[in-house]
Amino acid sequence: MRSDATASKSNAAGPAEFRPSLRCRLTAPWRALPDFLVIGAQKAGTTSLYAMLDAHPAIAMSREKECNVLTRQGATRLGYRAYFPLRSDCRARGVRRIGEATPYYLFHPLAPARAAAWLGGVRAIAILRDPVERAWSHYRHSVRLGHEDLPFVEALAREPERIAAGDGDGFRRHSYAGRGQYAPQLARWFEAIGRDRVLVIGFGEFMRSTDAVMPRVASFLEVDDRFARTVPDRNRGSDMGEMPADARALLVERFRRPNEELRALLGAIPPW
Repeated sequence: MRSDATASKSNAAGPAEFRPSLRCRLTAPWRALPDFLVIGAQKAGTTSLYAMLDAHPAIAMSREKECNVLTRQGATRLGYRAYFPLRSDCRARGVRRIGEATPYYLFHPLAPARAAAWLGGVRAIAILRDPVERAWSHYRHSVRLGHEDLPFVEALAREPERIAAGDGDGFRRHSYAGRGQYAPQLARWFEAIGRDRVLVIGFGEFMRSTDAVMPRVASFLEVDDRFARTVPDRNRGSDMGEMPADARALLVERFRRPNEELRALLGAIPPW
């Protein structure tokens, strides 16, 4: 159930430009903070999961997906409250959990520590997708938004230099392979908030079998299992056909070792 926040945002810039209304900022001291986060990965079903969580009567999500506050320079804990509902409204509606979904949080190195400092006892949900397929979906998304004009193989080759440019755009927009190296990203969250407070689910299972996944989400959040069993079809990338074979071969080899590291971290075969 969404909060009463209202805001405007730039269509060109996307959800990162969302800001709460003046009313929400002025009433921030009386607003809640989230007790759970959907942290990623990008292009792994977080928009669909956000919609399912938002529809649950005992859950209040931020009005807009992707607050991005935990990664924003100069952000404050008080300012973060402006994205969420009034505590009195939550009590009146019987809300048990308050959350937000920003897939950048899994990848950004500063988000776990800020979450731990600001949100005592916070829980996090991570959806992991085959990093090869995730990279292609990310690339298609960047093309659709006008952020990418290079062929996929060239974009992969130039990813390190784009990220090293240090302007933030490369790190955020062009980290096609980088975001799929899940082990160090999850390890930061495990260390910051505790392994038992991070639920890891697989994108494929989430999309194919909500009957298996959503009861686990309900148990993790300690709410009743009144989730829809149909995954909303949200936020598809542009239709660009199949991934080029040379790019696939490159990524399969590149992710061989990171996938082994993830297996060691989770103590299980990666969920794809």
